[in-house]
Amino acid sequence: RVFFFFFFFFFLSPPALITDQPSFLNAAVKAKTKLPPLELLRNIKNIEVAVGRQPRIRYGPREVDIDILFYGNQVFDFPELKIPHEEMHKRSFVLIPLRDIISPDFQHPILLKTIEELISGLETNEESAVETNYKII
Repeated sequence: RVFFFFFFFFFLSPPALITDQPSFLNAAVKAKTKLPPLELLRNIKNIEVAVGRQPRIRYGPREVDIDILFYGNQVFDFPELKIPHEEMHKRSFVLIPLRDIISPDFQHPILLKTIEELISGLETNEESAVETNYKII
């Protein structure tokens, strides 16, 4: 049960929802695993704790936040885990790295739109944020 990671560049993005906080450091990771989704989630939560994540207000500042966005083209609906991630299609800071690390042609298994189509469907203010507010580091 080894993970093989393929990293995308790190970048800063402005906070969403609760905007009175510092920018977020984002990265996308593509991994292969034989772990089933809930076991993968448990491992991820253990990593977050090991890194120092503390319970805080939802959408507020945090040490680390690791999400499972896709699990191949499979769909899962557990009380504690929804795959694909339910809000990812609304967030440029998720879609932009996905376009580069997975493929612009990868199709969302529920929305049946490609990553590129999801990016094109972002609201104008979200699209401009992609171009002006991200800083690659």
